[in-house]
Amino acid sequence: MANIKGVEKAAVLLINIGESLASEVMQFLSHREVQDVSENIAKMESIAYDVGAEVTRDFLSTSEESGLAVQGLEFARNVIESTFSPEKAKRVLEQIAKETEGDGIKALAFMDPTAVANMVRGEHPQIIAIILALMPPERASLVVKQLPEILMGDVMQRVAVIETIPQAALNEIEAVVREQVLDTDDSPGDLVEGVKLAAEILNQMESATESSIIEFIDKSSPELATKIQEKMFVFVDLLEMDDRSMQAILKEVDTESLSVALKGADETLAEKFFKNMSERAADMLREDIETRGPVRVSDVEAAQIAVVGVARKLEQDGTIMRAGKQGDLIE
Repeated sequence: MANIKGVEKAAVLLINIGESLASEVMQFLSHREVQDVSENIAKMESIAYDVGAEVTRDFLSTSEESGLAVQGLEFARNVIESTFSPEKAKRVLEQIAKETEGDGIKALAFMDPTAVANMVRGEHPQIIAIILALMPPERASLVVKQLPEILMGDVMQRVAVIETIPQAALNEIEAVVREQVLDTDDSPGDLVEGVKLAAEILNQMESATESSIIEFIDKSSPELATKIQEKMFVFVDLLEMDDRSMQAILKEVDTESLSVALKGADETLAEKFFKNMSERAADMLREDIETRGPVRVSDVEAAQIAVVGVARKLEQDGTIMRAGKQGDLIE
């Protein structure tokens, strides 16, 4: 593996994260630093995936020391997946998982969802639930989709009632992951808000699968099913947004995704979007929807999930709030 450091390492990281993010990072560098990094970037023609992985591991190490380990893991994974082709990104993530010494829990963030699904298929549903609770929701949803249908509801019900993950369970998960790629290590117990986590995972899934899981949970625990649904954020919930919130969402959503998301959507909801756009933009969007050919249901659902994802991020940032979640407000 190449031995790179200093400015070269910074150059590799900036290349990996792409022009948009790199330009934002550059704003925090001095004129001299920008010059040095730019010169190194200009000299590079290609980056071997093992070099990219090495730089990412160093970045994670630095992030962990500064108290940003969770953000660093998610950032690194997102950068790798958005920078490389799916096949190459998978190789990089697998290598990082294998070389993340002694921390099986951390490695779950990098492991391929199919590999995780295969790994947990024979485990007890409670162990599967805890493993899902330790993964980012969007990746956990990919694991759930690959589980046998008979397991899905049981596992998600267990996710929803998780409050604390016992150290013994974490140790068992370390052992399970270690058998696949890692050495063992001790980790502290984690607190988890199970209902919220279950809702976030289900938000990433297609409506048919989501409904099936909710129905399963409702049969044995109607109260729990209701709590999960209250935490969920689905496309139709956008009807509850005020105009200011809708306008904030529209600033962040690309027209292509919105056009597909509104294909066949409820007319009232579509009008909610149209009235918060300029007349010209609304007319163009209507025309795009009308002239668009048949669209697969799965594509519409994926686009709606993408729009909801934007709304959820804005809600988490405090930029927007859904009706019924405002509490006491001071204008």
